[in-house]
Amino acid sequence: MNKFLVGLGCLAVVGCSPEEGSTSSGNSGLNVQLQTPSFEISDENGRSIAQAGLDSVGLADVDLADRALSLKAPTLRATNTNSLPCDPGSGSVTVASSDINASAPEFNLSGTIKTVLSYSNCIILSVEQNGQMTVDQSWTGYSAATELFDTTDYTVTFANYTQSNAFSGALSVDGAINGSVNGSTTTLDWALSLSSPATSGLIVTSATTTSVVKNDADSHPSAGAWTIKGANDTSVVTTIVANGLEISINGAQATIIAW
Repeated sequence: MNKFLVGLGCLAVVGCSPEEGSTSSGNSGLNVQLQTPSFEISDENGRSIAQAGLDSVGLADVDLADRALSLKAPTLRATNTNSLPCDPGSGSVTVASSDINASAPEFNLSGTIKTVLSYSNCIILSVEQNGQMTVDQSWTGYSAATELFDTTDYTVTFANYTQSNAFSGALSVDGAINGSVNGSTTTLDWALSLSSPATSGLIVTSATTTSVVKNDADSHPSAGAWTIKGANDTSVVTTIVANGLEISINGAQATIIAW
């Protein structure tokens, strides 16, 4: 399977929080209840918010879905729950699927799998995490010889997920990301409520209006658009163009952030 660049580490640049307010179905069909924005986007901070949004789309090479689907330990490739190495706190990872041949262990030719990561004051490598992440995945065309898949589709759902450390401060995210990998083409959509030190701990929302599309052979995505919304009807509209990102802050003339 080709890498699907979710970029959860960079997603934390913007942050996130619980959900209520408007509903976003977006281009991806996500039905996510977004929180009402409380951070006001201005000409002064809009460019940095747009740059954080660029990082959040997963242009960094962090492929959560690949890792969730390619767990090598046999005990994790069958349905079970294992503890996470929290010190202190507690956490668990639960993997559930009826489409894994546990005796091999191998995936079936096609199937589905659910991975749930739960955290309660869980500190791992000086990072405290709380809340839950759930990855629902399906695949076709699995090859035991290459351990690759023809296609994969998944949804990553965040529920009251937060993380904090002494360097980046407190970050949080609620909402969902949809992804698919078909051959060499990766497609990504999302609808998220976010907060972090970059937004002074206040809420913005981010949702795709056109799917972000990237080919493995390309250094950058070839298409896609999304809107980051702030308080008082403020926003940053971002569109992927040939040489970078075209951004418009609060309806002003668009400018380019080059790749």
